[in-house]
Amino acid sequence: MDKIQAILWKEEYSLGTPFIDNQHKKFIATINMVVDAVNNKDSHESFFSIYHRLAFYAESHFIEEEKYFSQNNCPYLKEHKKSHIDFVNSLVKFQKLYEEKKESIYPELFLYLKNWLENHIQTYDKCATDYLKN
Repeated sequence: MDKIQAILWKEEYSLGTPFIDNQHKKFIATINMVVDAVNNKDSHESFFSIYHRLAFYAESHFIEEEKYFSQNNCPYLKEHKKSHIDFVNSLVKFQKLYEEKKESIYPELFLYLKNWLENHIQTYDKCATDYLKN
């Protein structure tokens, strides 16, 4: 299998809200742990370490982000929350899939996380922060 390239922070990810941008940078660092696991053919212990970091990210970041957007009456908060719930549900599915397929799910997990991050920032987060700027 070819090596997967780490995700680098791009200016297009920046929302201009420092606490959210910093949390997204931490999420990218966590996704890049999956990259390392794939590229280094890491073991069972790595998955659970990465998985717990992703779960922690989801819990803490989503709560803070939803609170911030709610306090500022951002539109589409219901859809934004649904996107967060879908992410958590996908993490649960990946955990179950891991029990069956072990490390072979890493590339699929990486692609999911990368696509989710880019889509979520560009769709939901950008919409909310653009609303706050106006």
